Amino acid sequence: MKLRKVSAWFSALVLLALGANIWLIVQIRQAHLDMLASQGYRQKAMAITSELHQETEQLARLVQAYTITGESRYLLYYYDIIAIRKGDKPFPEQFDPVTYWDDAIAERIVHRLPANGKRQSLQERMKAQGFSKAEFAALQEVLAANDSMTAIETIAFAAMQGLYDPVNADFVSDGKTHRDFASAKVHSKEYNLLKSNLSHAVQKLTKATDQRTQEETAKAQKTLGILEQPAADLDAQHGGRCAASVAIDTRQSIAAVAALKPSGKTGCQRGLFDPRQPRTKRGQASGSG
Repeated sequence: MKLRKVSAWFSALVLLALGANIWLIVQIRQAHLDMLASQGYRQKAMAITSELHQETEQLARLVQAYTITGESRYLLYYYDIIAIRKGDKPFPEQFDPVTYWDDAIAERIVHRLPANGKRQSLQERMKAQGFSKAEFAALQEVLAANDSMTAIETIAFAAMQGLYDPVNADFVSDGKTHRDFASAKVHSKEYNLLKSNLSHAVQKLTKATDQRTQEETAKAQKTLGILEQPAADLDAQHGGRCAASVAIDTRQSIAAVAALKPSGKTGCQRGLFDPRQPRTKRGQASGSG
């Protein structure tokens, strides 16, 4: 009767330990998924800031190319980049922000926008990736610096089309083309300083995003490490065996305890049953004693 009670308690403890082990495995798996998710969010967030920096470079390049060559396609690319950023126009099909505009400028591809493609503004993309208030504040600095450059670019564009009079510094409805004036405007020290301000604003946003995503990833990694430590300790206690092996040994232990018969020795004197060792026959055990 006493042995049956001990067996019941032992079985309960083993099942409790097994349940705790399973719970720990589930928590570790979830923590691992959270860490992978945080790394994915970091990669996407940093890609957005990198794309924004590349866009600023492309826009300045397109402005200068247009004032030098007069090719209207550069003006088309310029306005399409801005419209896509605002969410007013869809992304090109199979759009790769790293190579698309370079390929379009080099005429390796024909630039066209689909009639019913995906539209998503920069702000909407940032919200989807969980950008913070500090990052949106940094974005406002980027947009303000961009607006300062746009004011000069608008004058240059108008001068290229005979819609700006440099002498009177005013927009006109019908005038002469002033290509030299337009080119000088977007190559001036004032324009370059504004471009530098824009680059610093984009860099500020990039650093804020980098810091936030690094902290989120580090937090996820720390949580995973905290959960993995007791699992490693448990694994070491069981001779480096995985949870499945522990579960198998647990079932064997329960069966072994139930099969024990009362004897003159106490449980401590008999020694603990090791399910990993082959069971000896009763006659051999008594003979060796």
